[in-house]
Order: sequence, then C-alpha cells, then structure tokens
Amino acid sequence: MMAILLIIETEQASARPIGGHIPTWRIDMARVSVLCALVALTVGVLSPGKARSEGVQIRDGSYAAIAYSPSTKAFGYGYDYNSRSSAEQAALRNCPHADARVVTWVSGGFCALVESDDGSWGAAADWGVGSSNLRALDQARLEAEKHGKSHRVVLILSSDGSYIHRPARK
Repeated sequence: MMAILLIIETEQASARPIGGHIPTWRIDMARVSVLCALVALTVGVLSPGKARSEGVQIRDGSYAAIAYSPSTKAFGYGYDYNSRSSAEQAALRNCPHADARVVTWVSGGFCALVESDDGSWGAAADWGVGSSNLRALDQARLEAEKHGKSHRVVLILSSDGSYIHRPARK
C-alpha cells in the first residue's frame, strides 16, 4: 500500500474577525501534482519489469519458451533461463517431434498456448510491468480464433516458472 502526502499551507486571512486570527487552508495544487508525479515515477523506477499475476513476482532477466508440434499436439517448455535461446532450446528438447517449433517466448512475463480438436491453436505472451497470465491467455485465444473455435488452455507459464498452469488434457 502506498500513501501520498499532501502539502497543505496556511495563509492568513486578509480580513480579521473580531476576537482574533482565523487561518484558512489551501492545497497548493502545483505541489500536489509534482508530488504525485514523483511518487508515480518512483514506483515505476523501483519495479521495472516486475510482472504480477495472482500475487506472483517474476524474476527480472528470466526467459521462458513454449514449443508445439501441430501434428502430434505435443508441447514442451523451458523456464527460468538467462537467455531466449536457452529457453527455446529447452522447449524444443522437451518436444522432440519433427514439426515442433517454438511458438512463443517471453522475458519478465507470461506466455500461453491454447488448442482445439480441429487442429487450430494459438500462442502469445504478455510481458513488462503489469503483465498477467490472463492477458497472455486472451491473446493466445485471439490468435487461435483466426483459425478455429472452442479452444482450451494447454499451458500458461511465467518466465521464471513461479506460475505454471497446465490443466489435464482430454
């Protein structure tokens, strides 16, 4: 939780009522705007590349990839690698089929794979500050809908492996 401080200044009233001085309060909106901008900038600078989903903090610099074989509907994945190529190689090793290929990769975020019985599939990723597993899934579904309908989730994966959703397949 973040608290924002407001700068409130007192200013003496120009007319003094009988009996003494009554201060008036005003908020210096220019200072409040600058303060809010500094707080927003600080939050952005202190958490670059942090992706969140259901309370998950993803390690910066982590990579994940998903490989898929359309003919066999097999898939493989790799996560928590220090480079894209290492994650892609791991995904392909875990999906050893002739037509397997890397269908998505991500650093500091989430990637997803969906498929249907008619052979259509889709894959996508969502990364950076504010990324989520649901946005990656939505993008994968949109990609798959270009080719077919009624898609089911195969895999949703964070780049560091702290979130892996792999429902049972039919």
